[in-house]
Amino acid sequence: MSDATRTEPVLSVEHLSVTFPTDNGPLRAVDDVSFTVAAGETLAIVGESGSGKTAAAMAILGLMPRRRNVSGQVHFDGRDLLDLSESELESVRGKHIAMVFQDSLAALNPVQRVGNQIAEAITVHESIGRAEVRARVIELMGLVGLADPSRQVDQYPHELSGGMRQRAMVAMAIANDPAVLIADEPTTALDVTIQAQVLDVFERIQARTDTAIVLITHDLGVVAGMADRVMVMYAGRAVERAGVDDLFYRTRHPYTAGLLAAVPRLDRGVGQAGRLQAIAGQPPSPLALPPGCAFHPRCPYARLDDRCADAVPPLRPIAAGHDVACHHAEEIAAASPAPTSPGVHEAGVHEAGAHEPDADEPAARSPDHGREPVTGEPLLEVRDLVRQFPVRAGLFRRATGVVQAVSGVSFSLRRGETLGIVGESGCGKSTTGRAVLRLIEPTSGSVRFDGIDVTAADRRELRRLRARIQIVFQDPYASLDPRMTAAAIVAEPMRIHRIYGAGGTARVAELLSLVGLEPDDGSRFPHEFSGGQRQRIGIARALALEPDLLVLDEPVSALDVSIQAGVVNLLEDLQATLGIAYLFIGHDLAVVRHICDDVAVMYLGRLVETGPADAVYTQAGHPYTQALLSAVPIPDPRREAQRSRIMLEGDVPHATDPPTGCRFRTRCWKAQDVCAEIDPELVDRGQGHPVACHFAETREDM
Repeated sequence: MSDATRTEPVLSVEHLSVTFPTDNGPLRAVDDVSFTVAAGETLAIVGESGSGKTAAAMAILGLMPRRRNVSGQVHFDGRDLLDLSESELESVRGKHIAMVFQDSLAALNPVQRVGNQIAEAITVHESIGRAEVRARVIELMGLVGLADPSRQVDQYPHELSGGMRQRAMVAMAIANDPAVLIADEPTTALDVTIQAQVLDVFERIQARTDTAIVLITHDLGVVAGMADRVMVMYAGRAVERAGVDDLFYRTRHPYTAGLLAAVPRLDRGVGQAGRLQAIAGQPPSPLALPPGCAFHPRCPYARLDDRCADAVPPLRPIAAGHDVACHHAEEIAAASPAPTSPGVHEAGVHEAGAHEPDADEPAARSPDHGREPVTGEPLLEVRDLVRQFPVRAGLFRRATGVVQAVSGVSFSLRRGETLGIVGESGCGKSTTGRAVLRLIEPTSGSVRFDGIDVTAADRRELRRLRARIQIVFQDPYASLDPRMTAAAIVAEPMRIHRIYGAGGTARVAELLSLVGLEPDDGSRFPHEFSGGQRQRIGIARALALEPDLLVLDEPVSALDVSIQAGVVNLLEDLQATLGIAYLFIGHDLAVVRHICDDVAVMYLGRLVETGPADAVYTQAGHPYTQALLSAVPIPDPRREAQRSRIMLEGDVPHATDPPTGCRFRTRCWKAQDVCAEIDPELVDRGQGHPVACHFAETREDM
């Protein structure tokens, strides 16, 4: 967050509107939005998918397919960008105003070397020699934290990891020291450690060049740590605009309050967290906005009178630097006590004065949310699980090596219990989950389910076992057949196992109701549902055979925070009602802490720390776990400003050639000679739970 003295705005957007023509009429993606950003300042724009955040950014840069559908004014350097010709805009784009796109793989040209693409951003605006350009590109790649820029400058996008590609995109954007940098969800698809590195790059760039940053994101933790001011958008309109402290501690719009209440927080244990406050209903279609305030069908205040359904509330000031578009802003302000830290009161509106336990206060589970310790024999036992994939090359596709995806993983899971497996992309989490069902055949090791050896089961027995072990995949749209209705998708497992029968229709309706959908929704196709609703269909399908165990592979990673809260609450309700065990695979450590009883941390195919969730999160002993936890942003500006960060150097080694000894040693600040010689065992080293580190030690500053 910049401490720069604010001056006149570098970029001023006034009454911006973007309308798309469709077969069903005009679609207003952005509706009368205004904001400014000054040099050295970071403005965050937040909101659910479809709120108009990206459309506004694209319109500013003249990147909309039809510029005639854009109205308003965008003032930069004394000119209105909306009045410029395409050639005049090209002299601004990339040089004075640059953009970092969300999907780096789609934004980079796959058939051009990364260095050449960064060089192009320079040569379009400057006439300099090839050698000087190459030196500048290597310097930029080093500036954004790429470990070996002299080699990576000649690589193609597919040869870089997601984090490397995103940093290359940042290098391209800052190549000409722009006055304004627009970052569109720059960390959405990244691991938390890579996210921390990318955000650190933005902060260093801003400190060096006084760049104004417009940060488009849905991650309120990132907003708390990066932003100076925040604009919240809903259904194409700005509904709240304020300084970051005012927005988090003196929230005045019910939608902003709902977003904050829906976020699971890393700094609160299970007992402190309570139930996530999901926003009721779904975001409206831009083609069928409700009359009056677009948020009123989901708002807890709208029932007080008819103003909300009759009149669109204007964005008006209610305090210095704090604008709100809500008819009830004064009532919300009067109901909120003096701010201390974010919370939620009973009306569902963000409240600043909610009690927070002190750091040394025990995290006792609340009676309505806590779960009694699970006892009894394990339902699932995994011992020394190994999965290797051959690397083939040459004309005859001979094996030239192996990818060590999972290397000796062991854990157990009881009925009604949730075990979370966390770690960076490529650590082996999903491979482990699929190996439990033998969707991927284990190379060695054993998987026992309810006393039955899954790895030794023949085809018929495995079919019976899979009726009791189901999986929910990460991408609900890709895992649902687009040609089948929701009812047919849910019924499919029952038909395969020949238990549909006469009561099948009623059972499908029951399952849809169980996951919060209407029975009439069964006649609709996947594309007619929102992302959260599609994930609910996937869960209903997985429950059709009344399983004892669900493998949940990143089930909420693709969802908006408000929809994510509803799915997390649903999973908790189903577990309480049906006693299902969950193997929860995720990279969002805040969600994992909220929902899981136990946690297993994976790195490069190995478990490095396991134990009860609160114990691992508060008494982490492995440096990798500590780095993961320190990198997770917390939606609280004051706490974010006080936290210490552990920035991991370099990238995860390739699984075809993992380091000797401890696999984490190449990125570990504690590494010594013994770490390269001896692979540490996963045992209790004084933290009260197993840790695979020769120098395991709990940090007080965590």
